[in-house]
Amino acid sequence: MSDGLGAAASGAQQTSTPATGSRSDGAHPKSSRSILRQQLIASAGGLVIGLAAAATLISAPVGRPLALEAIASAELSEAALSLDPNAGRQALDEARQCKVPLAFVTIAAAPGEQPGRIRIRSGSYLSPNITITNSPRRVAVPYPAPYATGRGVITVEGAARGLNVWLVPGRSFASLNGVEAINVVWTPKNPC
Repeated sequence: MSDGLGAAASGAQQTSTPATGSRSDGAHPKSSRSILRQQLIASAGGLVIGLAAAATLISAPVGRPLALEAIASAELSEAALSLDPNAGRQALDEARQCKVPLAFVTIAAAPGEQPGRIRIRSGSYLSPNITITNSPRRVAVPYPAPYATGRGVITVEGAARGLNVWLVPGRSFASLNGVEAINVVWTPKNPC
């Protein structure tokens, strides 16, 4: 019973790798120990790089100031909705008159965290209570110090788990229970 398939199969058996471990092309196969060693080295290198990147992202913003960004003039009406109606009125008027812009902070809870409540203090301004959810929310605040100085401190007050505060870059609080200060900077420029 000799057909084409049988001949091909027997030919394949004749050219297969012998039991000694050498290949028909003359190259030596890598041992499983050598492959395992390469995989371990690659995994360890990936772990070291990953840990270094995580440490940079987590710890760097704590020690250096974060940048506050200005709200564009065209977005002032929408921004006014997040301001305290009484305390924020002067800051909003100054922004509309192109004297001093308003800044913004974006906040959200980490996915899966329960809603929390915070307030943001920026200079003498204290925001209304803000409910923190998983959806990012942009909150307007006056600059915390005279605009020309280019630096100041804002504080986040309240209770929230997994709170993310986005400035440039951003800051995460695993658990906020009280007050946390954030050093901020900005580049003073013509507001309009």
